[in-house]
Amino acid sequence: MPFLFPNKLLNEGMRSAVSCPIIEGSLPITFRWDKDGQPLGAGGTSGVFGALIDGVVIRSNDEYSSTLIIDHLKFQHRGNYTCEAINAAGTATHSAELTVNGK
Repeated sequence: MPFLFPNKLLNEGMRSAVSCPIIEGSLPITFRWDKDGQPLGAGGTSGVFGALIDGVVIRSNDEYSSTLIIDHLKFQHRGNYTCEAINAAGTATHSAELTVNGK
C-alpha cells in the first residue's frame, strides 16, 4: 500500500500520479483519499471521481488499487495525502507529503 511522491523534483506545471495498491485482502474494498485530513472526491472502487481540489483526479484501476493524479501541479496541491483502504476486516492507511516547488 505504500506510495511516495518524488518531493525534491516536482515543480509547478509538472504532472504527478501515485497509486495505492492492496496486495492482500477480501473484496469489496473501498478506497478513500484525503489531503490534509479533508476528503478528496467520492469513495468507491470504480470509475473516475470528481475532486474537491482543482486538477486532482482519483481513478480506480481495478478492485485492488486506486490512483491519485494531478495533471498540472500548482503550489496549492502541496500537503499530506492519505490513501485509506476499507473492507469488512478493517482499515489500512498510508500517507505521504507532496512538495511542489515554485517556478
